[in-house]
Amino acid sequence: MESVARQKLRGVVWFRIVRLVALSVVGVCWHALTVQADTKVVPFFQVAERYDSNVYFFAQGHNLQDYVTTVIPGARIEHRGTDIEGNVSLQMTGEYYVKNPGLNYFFPSGSAFGNLNRLTARVDQRWRMQVSETFSYTPRPPAFVAPVSEAQAAATPATQAAANPDFVRGIQAFRANSIMNVATLNSQYVLTSTTTMTGSLMSQYMRFGNAFATSPTAGGTTTSTGTPSSSFFTTNFQTLTAGPEHKFTPRDTGTLMLQYQHMHFTGGNVAAGSSGSTFQIYGATGGWRHAFTPAIAARGSAGLMTFSPSGGLQYVMSGELSWTTPSTTSIVSYSRGIFPSFFIAAVPLVSQVVTVGVTHKVSENLSVGGALNYANNESATGQALRFTSYGGNAAATYLFSRSFSGVASYTYNSFDAAFGTSGYSFSRHVVSFMLRKEWR
Repeated sequence: MESVARQKLRGVVWFRIVRLVALSVVGVCWHALTVQADTKVVPFFQVAERYDSNVYFFAQGHNLQDYVTTVIPGARIEHRGTDIEGNVSLQMTGEYYVKNPGLNYFFPSGSAFGNLNRLTARVDQRWRMQVSETFSYTPRPPAFVAPVSEAQAAATPATQAAANPDFVRGIQAFRANSIMNVATLNSQYVLTSTTTMTGSLMSQYMRFGNAFATSPTAGGTTTSTGTPSSSFFTTNFQTLTAGPEHKFTPRDTGTLMLQYQHMHFTGGNVAAGSSGSTFQIYGATGGWRHAFTPAIAARGSAGLMTFSPSGGLQYVMSGELSWTTPSTTSIVSYSRGIFPSFFIAAVPLVSQVVTVGVTHKVSENLSVGGALNYANNESATGQALRFTSYGGNAAATYLFSRSFSGVASYTYNSFDAAFGTSGYSFSRHVVSFMLRKEWR
């Protein structure tokens, strides 16, 4: 085991790197606020009503079903300047429960994205850089997000940063207050017309406060008051990736990436007086992207990862097939990777997620869509732990005007957790109606 001093030193280094990313994002925000000629402030307000069959995310208990009103006031700042292009979004979310008023809350969240390509080009025309940061406080972190194609992710990088995929892998812990923060830095350096060196640094932080259920055991029950839980862990997860990207043909691009991951867990059931539990992961992946037609594209990657201190070896892989037409976008994706568990046991997980999604534009104002998800997360080392879940959702979106929209949706998910000789399972149905207004 590495010494406490080395762990603290590593923590200081990571903190300084993350602080640099955060300061860069703050610079984007400040620049956007001070250069009025190229800045738009877009206030918005969102209200929703939903029926939720399980507001505690647990198998048994009183008043699991509830009717919830959600109100979200906020504003988005969009900026396009000579050196910096980006946006900042800030909002407050309030939820009000009919049967469980003790669950009412009002919490902040926000995100920022900055494209610094023009600024770095002042140093070197071949250098590109993008930064982003998201923050949220919520008692119900999502278990799944809608599948998004690579093209959509490139078009809306700030939205994808906010999705926080490394914690959204099909695990639904019981209801508990949580704080999540994600800082990301991406950079590219063009070596030739066909070869680019790329690198990324992502630092993720997740911390839990009060939980609204007993510790998970077979036959456990939920309560309506918040109590500290020993089943959650404060998780710090850093990922550093770097390697070349080469365009072999107009339709084919290959990548070779080296990756380093650092997971650190504190709190929860980690031994008292210890500095926490730490895992380091090293590895490499090779990837390929191919465009069959302008509408159909596929990408895939595969590689090996090794653990420290356990010394285990795992393979990782991912694949995606997308089909985009003027009215329809379809996507099928699969990924197998190493991600941290933040619930029950402080261990790295071998996480597999399959997603299928379709969106279709019925008319100029109406679009419909749906998604199916399956996830299996199993401990890669240490205590035996497994999370299995599946579900789907369907939604219809109607644009009353360019700035006024409504969404009706239905979501179903089933979750199962097994740890040692114990476990629990539950399902959840959610029907929601939402209205959103922007003032451009």
